[in-house]
Amino acid sequence: MAVMDKAQVEKLMDAIAARATALRDGQRNANLVPTNGSLWNIVDAFGNAEIESALEPAADAADIALRDETTFLQSQVAPILGPLIKAVNSAIATDGEYASLDALLTGEGAQVSPFINVLAASADGLGADLTPANVFSPSIQSVSPDKVYAGAEDNTIVDVTANITNVANANTTLFGADNSVLYVGFNRKPSTAKVHLFVDVVTPASADVVLEQQYWNGVEWVDLTTSDAATTGDYANVGTKGFTQGGVIEFDTPADWDAGWVTPTGAPISGTVSPDLTPRYWLRFARTANTIVTSPIVNVIRSGIGMGLAIITGVNQVRFIAGAAVASFYDAPDTIKLRAVLPIGDDVTPTITYKNRAGDSVSETQGAWTAPATGDVTAALTLHTANEGVAQVTDVEVVTAATGGMFIVESTQPRTPVL
Repeated sequence: MAVMDKAQVEKLMDAIAARATALRDGQRNANLVPTNGSLWNIVDAFGNAEIESALEPAADAADIALRDETTFLQSQVAPILGPLIKAVNSAIATDGEYASLDALLTGEGAQVSPFINVLAASADGLGADLTPANVFSPSIQSVSPDKVYAGAEDNTIVDVTANITNVANANTTLFGADNSVLYVGFNRKPSTAKVHLFVDVVTPASADVVLEQQYWNGVEWVDLTTSDAATTGDYANVGTKGFTQGGVIEFDTPADWDAGWVTPTGAPISGTVSPDLTPRYWLRFARTANTIVTSPIVNVIRSGIGMGLAIITGVNQVRFIAGAAVASFYDAPDTIKLRAVLPIGDDVTPTITYKNRAGDSVSETQGAWTAPATGDVTAALTLHTANEGVAQVTDVEVVTAATGGMFIVESTQPRTPVL
């Protein structure tokens, strides 16, 4: 009998991964001290040009390094948890049935978190990646914002997170007056090159609210160029057009997008909300149109296209935009689902083309999906060959009478971690 069986090794590795996650999250929250700002901000406030010039480059470098989660895991967490992984590896080798932790995972059919692979690859761990088949892929999904505020800018901001992130809760009226605002915050900066916000508008604005669109760079609000009013390209005519329709707002992830918090002093957000000391990556949308007869009412806002976005543009017509592929050092997931991010007005029968775990390109037509509403999720898709894995979605075709709506392809972790 092996020194550890499948259940035991997965439980121990999941516990190590959970502690790595906790350390990472603690580092992220401590990186920006809410009452003072980033290290660069503290130095910049000294009011002494000579000392600021001397210290700001190093302070900025420290801020950047602290925000790099992989570097933090390898340099700060690996010295703590890597030796335990090395000890497990040695105990397995000493037992003799398996030569290493990696061999035991293969032999017992076990899989571990991507965090374990980062720690194993570090100098404090095993100094090498685990076999990809032994490391399950992170979920590749869309997410809800972590915090959303809305209202007028004259200190009447309210927390609308519960409604704007849950299709089952009440809808939210936005931009009720000129200069009213919408703040959308995320706990982490997206790792993707582009950001997609899906806005389910259930009552359109009677006219374009003429959005001012910005992001917070850690110091000030910066204008943001988005696809909301695009008439050409991949996102032609599928933005919200100033919240006059449901749509997707797409933009390049700003390199200097930085975290901020809600404080009584209003940097970056002021209002009647209680102080919120969790650093978040904020977007700001402000209405600049003087007169709007009907303000828009929104069901939910969601972000991310998972493994791919399908935009239905007409009967049996779809525009596909590729999303994330599974990294080569993870196992390709077998569980793939579809999520409606904007309502589809009729039944849809999709055909999904993808590259499997072996790199082969295959297609599989799915069963009919009944008039999906926003938030509807299918059961696991049927793969061309059972358990062959989906490494990358390359195309989607549809049979439908619908003329609009959007859905994305998502993957999920193959198992719930044992913690």
